[in-house]
Amino acid sequence: MPNVEYGEKEIDFKWGAAKARDGSSATATALGLGWGATPWWFTEVYGKWRRDPIEGRRFDAWEWENRFQLTETGRYPVDVGLLLEIERPRARAEGYELTFGPLLQWEWGAVQGNLNLLWQKHVRADETSDTEQHYQWQLKWRATRTLEWGAQGFGNLGRWDH
Repeated sequence: MPNVEYGEKEIDFKWGAAKARDGSSATATALGLGWGATPWWFTEVYGKWRRDPIEGRRFDAWEWENRFQLTETGRYPVDVGLLLEIERPRARAEGYELTFGPLLQWEWGAVQGNLNLLWQKHVRADETSDTEQHYQWQLKWRATRTLEWGAQGFGNLGRWDH
């Protein structure tokens, strides 16, 4: 979402689980503290942990996420923002993971749509890596003031050639 609330303070908790075809499972947890530092900039720091069958539970990475609101909310047909994210994995050989791209949001009555087109690259890593393009989308219908229905999708389009 490209919108920023100046002065907003946020505690963000995320948890997810995945099961592989071989029956093994893994979980990921993230805890973030965020702040609307200016009317156009929201910044957040995350600690990330993961659990897998081989290494058990362990700290995984630090992440610093920055969202910039580039247009005034509702002034144009599409609200536009920008994401810049820097992640430092525990495994130093992975270098730094940089994620960058536009955040788009629009509304049609009770329906809200979001589309994020993101480019991701590891820098200062032991092995060179390609820039990859990812996407995130969401459609949400506000049925009532207290109930919203929606769908989300996430994907990786693979290597991005300049």
